[in-house]
Order: sequence, then structure tokens, then C-alpha cells
Amino acid sequence: MADLQKLKARVLDDEVIDEDDVDLICRELNHEGKIDREVVQFLITLRNEAQRVCPHFQRFFFEAIEINVLMDGRIDAEQVSWLRRMLYADAKIDEYELRFLWSSNERPSGFALSSKNSMTRRG
Repeated sequence: MADLQKLKARVLDDEVIDEDDVDLICRELNHEGKIDREVVQFLITLRNEAQRVCPHFQRFFFEAIEINVLMDGRIDAEQVSWLRRMLYADAKIDEYELRFLWSSNERPSGFALSSKNSMTRRG
């Protein structure tokens, strides 16, 4: 695994995540070939600590969330709780978070909240 603390320091040295930073993140994380909870938590930290992030990072970030959280086609109650905490961490839903929620519901493979406090993939 890449040294995430060193990578974080490099990416956030100017407090902005730009396209070059996204390329660096992808290169460094690609060695593992998977996006596990540790990587997702790392990306959340980057997003939260950056003063500004480019749209390319936003797309990458939410793709990583979807791959990690929705990969088995079902989200249990613990994952729903985690997703809510992640999305509402700053007490608001920003434009990219809203797009993530809408696009996930609009896609045939999207997810929907079920009556048992879990989300299931549609399609």
C-alpha cells in the first residue's frame, strides 16, 4: 500500500486538489488494484481537508465510494449509516454529493433506500 500520509502531504501541500494531484493519487493507489475502506477513508480526508478540489477529483471520489460501498449490490444498515455520516459530515449536501445521490438512483444499477433501512442496487 502506498504511504498514505506522505501522499496526503504531497497532494495537500498547496491545499488544492487539481488534475495533476488526481493523476498522482491514481498512480499511487493503482498498485493495489482495489479500493478498500482504508482508501475511501483516505479520499474522504483529502476531500475534507482541501480548500478546493477540481471536478476530476470529485468524479474520482464518488466513483471510488460507489465501487467500495455498492460493489456487492446491497448496502446494509451499517453502510447506510456510514454513507449518511460521510455525506452529512459538514451538515449540508453539496452539489457533487447531490449529483452522486441522483445519478445513483437514475442508473439502472443505482440504489434505492428500502423499507428495512438498507439500500439495494436497482437493475
